[in-house]
Amino acid sequence: MTAFDPGLGMELYKGSGPERVVIEFDAIRSEEASRSVWGGAQTSKPRRGGGVRVSFICRDFAPVIARILRYGSQARVVKPPTLIAMVVENLTATAQLYAAVPKRKRRT
Repeated sequence: MTAFDPGLGMELYKGSGPERVVIEFDAIRSEEASRSVWGGAQTSKPRRGGGVRVSFICRDFAPVIARILRYGSQARVVKPPTLIAMVVENLTATAQLYAAVPKRKRRT
């Protein structure tokens, strides 16, 4: 296992210009996600099953990644592909940190 790097996967990304970000939230987080301010030109559209799709313009993905990770499996980035890859990279690095933790024996 390598040493813990607190910046792993969170490097600052500023694209060549503003990009449209689309995130889908499940029904549990839909109200909270709709009320939150995510970025410019933000829209929220209800999804079947009670979820919501939030769309906004963003120039800097770093704060968006941190917010998305806070929602865990209750949020999924739909686009852009660059942001999806950055979230996957961060989740993979986090999973690797926990994979090295010894498993506890079951109590019988």
